[in-house]
Amino acid sequence: MIQNRIASGEADFHGAKVALFIDDHILVYRRDNNPDIPFPDMLDLLGGGRENGERAAREAFEEFGIRIAIDAFEHAQT
Repeated sequence: MIQNRIASGEADFHGAKVALFIDDHILVYRRDNNPDIPFPDMLDLLGGGRENGERAAREAFEEFGIRIAIDAFEHAQT
């Protein structure tokens, strides 16, 4: 998991992005095409607030129906 900090408007976002590999593929999604969000209509990785992988695991299930055990996450870089 790579911690990331994105400035968006007045507030800074502190969180993490997760590269989820499935065989020889990496899971990405296209962000909503809403001009009020950072990076609209761009491809992105799973991510969320800093909660030791918990948020990313929840996102994987909510968005893609994929269940991932939190202990399956491997920290790659801060």
